[in-house]
Amino acid sequence: MYDLLFSGSAAWFSIPAILGTLFFIIRLGLMSMGMIDLDAHTDGGGDFHGGDLHGGDLDGLDGADADGADAHHTDSNALFRHLSVQSVFTFAMGFGWGALASSKGTGWSIPVSIAVGAVCGVAMVYLLTLLLTMLYDLRSDGTLHIRGAIGLEGDAYAQVPPSHSGKGQVSVVIETRQRIYNAVTGDAEAIPSGMRVRVLGTKDGNTLDVTGIRGGG
Repeated sequence: MYDLLFSGSAAWFSIPAILGTLFFIIRLGLMSMGMIDLDAHTDGGGDFHGGDLHGGDLDGLDGADADGADAHHTDSNALFRHLSVQSVFTFAMGFGWGALASSKGTGWSIPVSIAVGAVCGVAMVYLLTLLLTMLYDLRSDGTLHIRGAIGLEGDAYAQVPPSHSGKGQVSVVIETRQRIYNAVTGDAEAIPSGMRVRVLGTKDGNTLDVTGIRGGG
């Protein structure tokens, strides 16, 4: 086995093949365990999984509704971030094993084996792109939309200024998942952080219209 993988010029192909395969398997395992979040591109609200915030910086909460063009732009950015890292190692995996099989299996020359490896690497990246795109499409079908928060109760995450004079933030639980959204209120008094709120409707910019629940009512 050692001679097959590392003798002569084989090492030039087997090393990227092994490294690419190891990285691919590790990253796939992390994705399956939820340690790499594929929902970060969804409807602009912060997403909590086990108490950890996923979905980017809090200023990303100002994004457009998931049905709008900004959401599709965010989808593309999220997909590109995954591909930009994964595709390098996927290409290395496809290139290495393709070139090694060509060199050792058929006895073709090094230039021909390199060409075969390059074709295999590009094919692997193409398949990866298709699979991740399909995965994102499937995830987006089950996206939690901000309109699902209407009528729900939550908590003020950051103070909400009174009379629609500014934005604060509230957290609500939609279908067992805690989300953080920008929020405004028509109340004459500000809603302090930690106060219970009720969602009355939605506004432009992925923002909720809320009212404070005072005196437990």
